[in-house]
Amino acid sequence: MKKLLLAITASLMTVGAAAHVITITLNDGTEKVLTSSQLKSIDIDGQKVTAVAWDGSEIEGIVGTEARAISMTDKAKVVEIIDRHLDFTYENIPLGNRDVKCINYVYPSVDPRGEAITLSGTILIPNNIYDGEAQSDGILWYNHYTIANKNEAPGKGTFSLETVLLGNLLKPNYIVVESDFYGFGVTERYPQAYLYGQANAKASVDALYAAREILDDLGIDGGKYLFNLGYSSGGFDSMATQKEVDNNHRGNIKIDKTYSGGGPCDLSVVYRDYVEVDAIKYLCAVPLMIVAFNESGQMGLDYNEVFQSPLADHVNDWILSKDYDTWTINGFIGEGTLVSQMLQPVYCDLESEKAKSMMQLFDSMSNTTDWEPDPEDNFYLIHSRDDDYVTFGAARSMTDYLVSKGFEKSIIPGRTNFQTNLVVKKLGHILTMLVYCVQVAADIKAWPVIHATAESEAAFEALAKAELPVTQTLDYFNELGLNANDVIYVVQQFLAKIQEGGGEIPAIDPAVVLSGLLEKLGVTPQELLEMSDDSGLDLQKMLMDIAVWLKTHPGSLPGESEGGETPEQIIRRVAAKDAPVNPVKAYEQQLMEYYRLTGVFDK
Repeated sequence: MKKLLLAITASLMTVGAAAHVITITLNDGTEKVLTSSQLKSIDIDGQKVTAVAWDGSEIEGIVGTEARAISMTDKAKVVEIIDRHLDFTYENIPLGNRDVKCINYVYPSVDPRGEAITLSGTILIPNNIYDGEAQSDGILWYNHYTIANKNEAPGKGTFSLETVLLGNLLKPNYIVVESDFYGFGVTERYPQAYLYGQANAKASVDALYAAREILDDLGIDGGKYLFNLGYSSGGFDSMATQKEVDNNHRGNIKIDKTYSGGGPCDLSVVYRDYVEVDAIKYLCAVPLMIVAFNESGQMGLDYNEVFQSPLADHVNDWILSKDYDTWTINGFIGEGTLVSQMLQPVYCDLESEKAKSMMQLFDSMSNTTDWEPDPEDNFYLIHSRDDDYVTFGAARSMTDYLVSKGFEKSIIPGRTNFQTNLVVKKLGHILTMLVYCVQVAADIKAWPVIHATAESEAAFEALAKAELPVTQTLDYFNELGLNANDVIYVVQQFLAKIQEGGGEIPAIDPAVVLSGLLEKLGVTPQELLEMSDDSGLDLQKMLMDIAVWLKTHPGSLPGESEGGETPEQIIRRVAAKDAPVNPVKAYEQQLMEYYRLTGVFDK
């Protein structure tokens, strides 16, 4: 026994590879699973084993215990299965919950430099699927958002968007698979690869391969569909993952749809915006990004030459230690600190060689370079125009890139392969995340219905490409921030001016017709046209649809209806009788109504 232990210990110490999984089986049958990146040594005294962590501390649960076997592998391995209750609340408002099995596992992958290493990941399986009471519709391949504290890693039990997506009113039957990413979980001793595109994408891809093997071993069907998603930095990583799949894994992985929300998809654009605007609410994003690229890309930067004091003096304890969450780091930097007060002047001079060199590295890891998307890929992209964390320019750049590759944008689900929602005006980064979750939950719940048969898929495609019902037109005006009742009133006045002629309705210039409302919205006519164009909306057509509806339903809009209905309510009631049902929109409206009743979007 001692010889076996010594032999394995010697191999760990001499090989030095970080891609090994070590299982210590104690005499009571308990298994302790560790990776070589967590270990400094395994000490043996007879049959008693003490595992020493890389920092010299003894690993809890393996201190002088008696072991009957030690094994080593470079394959994926389940570490533990834990019962979790996901409780979805927003500002103390209960919005749903779900009981799940949390499977923490380790798996082989590579570090940012391409060298072998073992990473950790998590599989969340709703209990009804785990217990065989329901079938999984598929896998939600989730990329976590920005974290800075090592205890925030998914493997440590921190679940946020996962809770919203699984525990919402619709309770979609999906399994979540996610990686801790390099720098968290079993590799928390190393600097995180924040926004280091290919590294996180590779970690995510390898996590999926390993999770599928584990599900097969457990006899759990992963389901038919695969959705790749993430918000904020996770929105960036979801696009990076799609890029990795398209470039290197076609034929092995088929993503049904990638949902990217609020992501800094073009890193050099984000950097440029931060410097030029010289203000950012999420202050920690600047040092997190630069430190990660310096450490992962081995740029050799001297932090005193990049950052100003006090940030320059505290990179190790604020950022690299992973002892603090992002908002604590923001507090350390100081609320209201300008970007020009964080960075040295040479890195704020976008024409300097140092700034250009940094942006070139950012470009090499961005999602708007070196990527030929599959024309059959499906995308959903949402980004608030008033995002106070990630500047909107990143979304515009990502959209332009996909359009340049032949994709046609549309806000309507299923009309094209590229669904956009870039009209969100008044919400910041956090509340837009809730809109993102609502729309994703609706889409993934409706997907198995839409694609159940060739006939249902064809019917939905025909519905998506059909003329918009006027009620959906009103929805999009509301999403633009224009009150639909105000829009109807303006169109009524427009019609009144041409009523005497009794002829065809002339072409409508939306910037002219709506100019009186734009001051209320706080945008110029040009900005309004940009908002609609970004999301594939035709404002002229939308206004014409309302005008035609009003003209073909004479008498349906009295000045004051008996029931006190608004013009919008009257149009919806009358038009709903003949309107076809869009399954995605139906699910989304059901969920949105629930959230409105609980007051989430009134905050």
